Amino acid sequence: MSSGIDPYDHLCIFLNPDGTLTRFLTLPKKKANPIATNGEPVVSKDHTLNAEKKTHVRIYMPTIKLPLNNDTRIPIIIFYPFSNWYFPMWDTETNERITSELACQVPAIVVSVHYRLAPENRLPAQYHDGVDAILWVREQALNPNGEQWIKDYGDISRCYLYGHGSGGNIAFFSALEATRMELEPLKIVGNIMNQPLFWK
Repeated sequence: MSSGIDPYDHLCIFLNPDGTLTRFLTLPKKKANPIATNGEPVVSKDHTLNAEKKTHVRIYMPTIKLPLNNDTRIPIIIFYPFSNWYFPMWDTETNERITSELACQVPAIVVSVHYRLAPENRLPAQYHDGVDAILWVREQALNPNGEQWIKDYGDISRCYLYGHGSGGNIAFFSALEATRMELEPLKIVGNIMNQPLFWK
């Protein structure tokens, strides 16, 4: 017996014949703001994670003055936004509020990951993107020409994975994969999963 509910209509999507989605729902976007011109508590900037995969990260840093020494470096949170696997959230105002509050209140450098979406990219593509973000943070810290906020202010011996919804699921599997990798001097010291969409 049919419920009479069209799941595609309910989710504001259309499944195309080639298996891709047309996404009709749009949320307000937020551009990165690398310079605090009006007293903003957090600044942000975008980087390409993997050009071939078309993945990106947005970094958030609190605008507090920190002396450049190892005793005052702040932790790094690699954040995997919720998306229900199919909806892009990384550059929306909703995600901006979450990541900005994290960066400001902890305080921490937050690396928000724009991972690939389903059904165009099926699992485990999202898990691979999650690991790519961990390796990217490590590379920035070790590379003399790496991302300056991470090099100057980040403590890669205190990295956390944090995911919400489908992002929590990605955080879990990324952490599992990280246990099989040589990441020193980067250390993952915590994994935070908010409603991580596990299923049997």
